[in-house]
Amino acid sequence: MTLSFNLSAAVVCITGGGSGIGLGLAERFLAAGSTVITTGRRDSALKAATERLPKLHVFQNDAADAAERSKLVAWLIENHPQLNVLIYNAGIMRRLNAASSTTEDWAETQKELAINLEAPIHLMQLLTPHFLKQPEAAFVNLSSGLAFVPPTFAPVCESFPSTHAFIQLLLSEEYTLPPATCLRCEAFFLGWKQEPSNIS
Repeated sequence: MTLSFNLSAAVVCITGGGSGIGLGLAERFLAAGSTVITTGRRDSALKAATERLPKLHVFQNDAADAAERSKLVAWLIENHPQLNVLIYNAGIMRRLNAASSTTEDWAETQKELAINLEAPIHLMQLLTPHFLKQPEAAFVNLSSGLAFVPPTFAPVCESFPSTHAFIQLLLSEEYTLPPATCLRCEAFFLGWKQEPSNIS
């Protein structure tokens, strides 16, 4: 399935869009005529993004924090009521030795799980009622091929298959929606790309 609706009328939110793949997507959507909002944890990255793309809207936000996610959705609906596309791009993958990681603070692992697994599921849950009111809408989750072949150097990559399983659930439910409702769920699996920071 592809996003076949008119991108010139789309209002798109891209998480983790201050740099890298997210910023590249923002640039392409703006070129297509979309209204684009990007979020990220680092204010410096967001400022640099708006200098490069003056039409870009930004909102500083930590996707790993549940309260911050709720705050983001409330702001989006109030300020961009025609929002109809969420691209979940924020993510983190740490190279980690599972045995030696037993001595690290659990909060570090918890943050990785929160941003890779909890955040996309939570944001889709929060935005579904709003998206169902739109003529057409889409959730797009950018994940990794490591969802299928988790590497031994990054054990918490097991969050990727879990996110993929949730997307498959949404895809199965998509076909039970009323005929007049056009809510799509897309998942794309990307190859390796070195980012300047673990979290945008």
